[in-house]
Amino acid sequence: MFTAISLPLLICSLAMVFDETQSSSGVSMQTAITVILAVIVVYCAKKIMEMHERIAALESRKPSEKSEGTDSETVSGPISQEVVAAISAAVVTTFGRHARIIKMRQSPQESHAWSVEGRRHIFHSHSVR
Repeated sequence: MFTAISLPLLICSLAMVFDETQSSSGVSMQTAITVILAVIVVYCAKKIMEMHERIAALESRKPSEKSEGTDSETVSGPISQEVVAAISAAVVTTFGRHARIIKMRQSPQESHAWSVEGRRHIFHSHSVR
């Protein structure tokens, strides 16, 4: 892929080569630059077409029944439908319509994740002697 820096370097290097061989080759600098730009345009058009085909293939796939996040099979535990709807709306808003929620579960009530994180933060703030 061409970058903003590589294109001017390519043109300058070709200019130096064509300045030395212009009298013997018969190809003008303008013709050489036109050919190079045409090759770049064709390459970019090909890549854009490939991306368009990939996007079309992804959009044409139908999501399976099991991949929808609001199914009762994927929701385990006492999660209310309002919470499921709020999480689903947040996922669609953030990632788009084609995002899938694979699994939802409620963390156990006896989980001490916040206290462990607080302890880690306090220990991290102390300096080692």
